[in-house]
Amino acid sequence: MEDESRGRFPEEKKEGEERVNEPSIERVSKPLVEPVKEEIKTTPAEPIRIEPSTVNGNRVEAPMQNGNRVEAPIVNSNRVASSNEREYSESELMKLRKEKLSKLFSNQGNWVVGILLVIIASISFRIRTLNINQLKDITTGDWTLGPDLDPFLFLRWAQEIAENGSLAVIDSMRYVPLGYNTAGEAQLLSYLMVWFYKLLNFLPGFITSMLPGAPTEITVTYAAVLFPAFMFVLTIIAFFFLTKEIFKDSFKNEIYPSAIGLIGALFLSVLPAILPRTIAGIPEKESAGFFFIFLAFYFIIKSFKGKNYKPTIIHAILAGISTTALALIWGGVTFLFMITGGSMLILFMLGGYDKKKFVSSLVWVLTFIPLSMMFSTRYTIVSFLTSVSTAPIFVTLLLSFLSIFIYPKVKDKKFVSYFRERWHLPKEVTVLIYGLIILIALVFVFLGPGFIFRQVSQIYSGLVSPLTTTRFIRTVAENSQPFFVSNWKGTFGPQIRNIPVFFWMFMFGSVALFYSMFSKIRKKHRIIFTATYFIFMIGLIFSRYAPGSTYNGTSSASLMLYFGSGLLFLVCALFVYYTYNRRGEGEKLKVEFPIILVFMMFFVSILAARGGVRFIMVLVPPTSILVSYLIVSNVKNFLDSEKDSVSDFWKMFFLTVVLVLILSGLFSAYSFYKVSEGQAGVFHPSSYNFQWQSAMGWIRDNTSQDAVFSHWWDYGYWVQSIGERATVLDGGNAIVYWDHLLGRHVLTAPEDQPGLDFLYTHDTTHLLIDSTDIGKYSAFSSIGSGITYDRFSYIPTFFLNEGQTQEAKEGSLYFYQGSNSLDEDIIFDDNGTEGRAVMENSAIGGVLAFQNTDGSFRQPELIVLTPAGQKNILMRYLFFDGELKDFGSGYEGALYIMQKIDPVAQGISSNDKGAGFYLSKRTASSLLARKYLFGDETNFKLVHTEPHPIVKDLRAQNFEIDDFVYFQGNFIGPIKIWEIDYPADVKKKEEFLVKEFPDAALEKV
Repeated sequence: MEDESRGRFPEEKKEGEERVNEPSIERVSKPLVEPVKEEIKTTPAEPIRIEPSTVNGNRVEAPMQNGNRVEAPIVNSNRVASSNEREYSESELMKLRKEKLSKLFSNQGNWVVGILLVIIASISFRIRTLNINQLKDITTGDWTLGPDLDPFLFLRWAQEIAENGSLAVIDSMRYVPLGYNTAGEAQLLSYLMVWFYKLLNFLPGFITSMLPGAPTEITVTYAAVLFPAFMFVLTIIAFFFLTKEIFKDSFKNEIYPSAIGLIGALFLSVLPAILPRTIAGIPEKESAGFFFIFLAFYFIIKSFKGKNYKPTIIHAILAGISTTALALIWGGVTFLFMITGGSMLILFMLGGYDKKKFVSSLVWVLTFIPLSMMFSTRYTIVSFLTSVSTAPIFVTLLLSFLSIFIYPKVKDKKFVSYFRERWHLPKEVTVLIYGLIILIALVFVFLGPGFIFRQVSQIYSGLVSPLTTTRFIRTVAENSQPFFVSNWKGTFGPQIRNIPVFFWMFMFGSVALFYSMFSKIRKKHRIIFTATYFIFMIGLIFSRYAPGSTYNGTSSASLMLYFGSGLLFLVCALFVYYTYNRRGEGEKLKVEFPIILVFMMFFVSILAARGGVRFIMVLVPPTSILVSYLIVSNVKNFLDSEKDSVSDFWKMFFLTVVLVLILSGLFSAYSFYKVSEGQAGVFHPSSYNFQWQSAMGWIRDNTSQDAVFSHWWDYGYWVQSIGERATVLDGGNAIVYWDHLLGRHVLTAPEDQPGLDFLYTHDTTHLLIDSTDIGKYSAFSSIGSGITYDRFSYIPTFFLNEGQTQEAKEGSLYFYQGSNSLDEDIIFDDNGTEGRAVMENSAIGGVLAFQNTDGSFRQPELIVLTPAGQKNILMRYLFFDGELKDFGSGYEGALYIMQKIDPVAQGISSNDKGAGFYLSKRTASSLLARKYLFGDETNFKLVHTEPHPIVKDLRAQNFEIDDFVYFQGNFIGPIKIWEIDYPADVKKKEEFLVKEFPDAALEKV
């Protein structure tokens, strides 16, 4: 019987052990079967050559011996090895069996991974279609989009493409009378919706009936409704493969990258922050943009990993095409540029950039630049070369070109060798120094010295207050800067004892990945470097902790924490970089490009989320990756501790950490799922949207098709798409100066004539004002103001304090309680002398109104709190019960009294004097107040009033409800539409068609 202990292959080397290529002493001492013993002949000086073989039909991977590949022999227990063969030992057989089982389970594992990915994608699709049955227009019964604005533009364009085959060059529905060049907007999203519509129409009827909402027919609108949910399924798949590719080379066992990808995909699918932009009925740019940004990252990584030039170039071209698609859909392409460019620059500085990566980067750039310029006027060579977001890409290309092609030819020149020999600087730093000199010289020659200072100023503003640089940007609610307490904490919960679990998981995940990234440097340096990184992250996020705290984002302490933590990290990074390169150990600092990409993604996303509420969603992908890495890497550490000689204490410690992380991850995922599920159900038209649908139905039926509407920009897409009429302004804000003109000469104008001139110049036939314009008064009065903010004001709501109502024989004294700052100084009669309430140090404390027993009101008194004490100032106007009362003297402000109703057990509680608007002199004289609130018409003929649905419902129940009502803490009012009757002397003015601000100060904050 054969002894299976003979002829062992080298056992797999464990960490810290040398590979043994010969039998041990114990093994040699065992007797061998004589016939075989005599036949085995080897010559130590020559490599052993054994013929290729298979094990049960499977080829055995050959081991290496003396640098040469050795083919494995055939294993057959029923035959004796020939002179050129040898048999396996028992351990070798076990190893081969494990390899075979590993392959088997690997194949099965792929199936398991695929099934789990399908389940995760299905969960995301289910969440994002929970609202679909309620996406109906009440006037037509047909499908409609959800409660958003911009998607209606993309839907209207998709309908035009489906009908005509392409999009018109000039969109005459926008910016009347000039129209809009459609090449200036992201068109691809609308084309994608049309292609999706055509795809759905290929489906057989029985499958169509099983689609969400069970449509009886596939329309363009239905396709647009379903499109975001469908695209997010593709996004989940792309994200999984991206995440897997990122960590593919970080683990020997491919099950770990797959696990990270699956867990990351799960978090991405359930995190609520990304839901509003990816849910059915909201075909926003991000719904398709995230897919292409992940696809572009994936191909960039594959290109950088290419073993030779062919896959490198192919993947680079695919990355360029994906980047172009992203650029033609979403302005978020700047995130791709900044993340990739920053990662490329860091990779270069760490010595990881070679000729193949240079070719990859160059092919990528030469693909997306011409393609983007071919399909959109938004992109030009100049815009690419001068943009802050793309600058790192071109800087890296220049530096790598100098390093690869120029440096070898000049490295021994004195002006180059000086840095290497005197300062021990690596090649990359020397190239950087001369590269910057070249760049600065080119900028001075072609762009002027002012360009550099403007870019530095722009970068500083972008770091401190990126979305507050102009009046327009500052007035958009979603551009407001978030705080940790009010935004981050709730978004990245769930919270246990006021601690946001997911937030701290991704923070520790980033720290763990950073620590493992520099595993080759000395432990002391590694710990210090990681600690400064953690401090840096804390400084980035917590420097905007809360609006009323010391760290409010703008205080000295906040800026010190913000920039100080960054400076500390930079100093530490430079110390480590210099130390290891000086010692000739720069190789220890090399990091794989995908890992650098993850950190750049995390860093850029934090900066973006810190800058604006609407960018918090871009943090979802990197945080999902980091949390997944934290869980999986710790599971791996625990499993490895079971194999290694680790003490029971540490095994228990690793087990505890793993259990805490798994439970925290499950708890977070389930909590996010429940929140997203609850939120998804309310992403459908509300009563406010129903009001607009009814008003747009009236417009479609009662105005000519060539009618043109003017209103504040928010509603433009609704009027164009739902009302099917052209507008002067819309949500694209392509001509912000027109926002200024309409705000100044129409909505806030104290006289009609300037507004009539503007409206006539823009061929306006109808004016529309919505109830939410009351709350937006501060926005358009800011944008419409001159340099001195001469129109800026607000319309605050004051409430009747019934506890302080005083009854008298002559009537009742009502106190409307509220507070507000002054929009200008108030000059008043102070006991026969001229008094002045100064805007900077005075405030409004309320209004007093006395109603006589016959129902009439006396002149109201404005309570102003000044440094000299309380001053009661007579007001000239009071509006009540549909009538504006002018008392002929006093401060020319007004009290607008309106009805306040609240639901009670038996119906409603109503007070016809329960609330009121305080109108300053500026707001009381504005066109909005005069037309919308006071009912003045003159050249504006009121042709339609669309009451709020709540008002309609209450009236249907025989309650007496005014058009303007304060209901459950909210002001609700009608949509009013006027037809304009222009006077004979009105003229068109060319200055009202100018696109740019004549004075930049009008635009700046």
